[in-house]
Amino acid sequence: MAISFAGYCMGQGLVMVGVCTCTDDDVGEHAGLLFAWTSIGCGLMLISQYINDKLLVRGLNNTSALLDDNIAVGVMEAGSFIATGVVMYSTMGGSGGDFAEDLGVTVLYWALAQLLMLGFTVIYRFMTVFDDLEQIKKGNAAAGVSAAMTLISLAFGIGAPIRMYTSVAVFVPVSLVGLVILVALRVIVDKVMLPGDKLDDEIMQVNWGAAIIEGAVALAIALITNTYIKQAADFDQCA
Repeated sequence: MAISFAGYCMGQGLVMVGVCTCTDDDVGEHAGLLFAWTSIGCGLMLISQYINDKLLVRGLNNTSALLDDNIAVGVMEAGSFIATGVVMYSTMGGSGGDFAEDLGVTVLYWALAQLLMLGFTVIYRFMTVFDDLEQIKKGNAAAGVSAAMTLISLAFGIGAPIRMYTSVAVFVPVSLVGLVILVALRVIVDKVMLPGDKLDDEIMQVNWGAAIIEGAVALAIALITNTYIKQAADFDQCA
């Protein structure tokens, strides 16, 4: 339970950072918009968590699993909260521009990012030889760490294009390229950085270390890849 709640706190913190990105000279109006955007961000994050719980760990009562000290579920939930927070940090427009327009854009990019994360998580699970969901249900902490860090890496891969482009036609292909690189990276980690036993076997043996290495490399590559994404010249997130 503590791990899941810690992830929620981090995710909510990222939402608030995104909200504070754009400021307004009118202190009263700015405070009101900050409250509104924070509430919207919190609501979207909880919706994302509900969707992820139902689709990524379907057939499992997360609350009961957490009360039974299932660390894998706790880590998975924490990763989902943080990943959603990363996406929300990128989509929140703060108090700049027209509120209704900003809200529409925020919800649009949030929905697209959610679909991309879910889609590539499904692809990732097809790449593993073990049943990810079954391992998480059994409390395999290594499987939970792997799933959580994969979600966070995917979120970082999606987040940068959201901040840099105002066009969905550009955002989607740029995000897809980045996510394909992340998925392909798993094969490289398996063959090059962990040349002994296969990564899947290590995770099935509850090897936390192997799962953390996989996730850390994926996260590092996502951050490095983001440095090559240049902001569109005519795009101002606060405009």
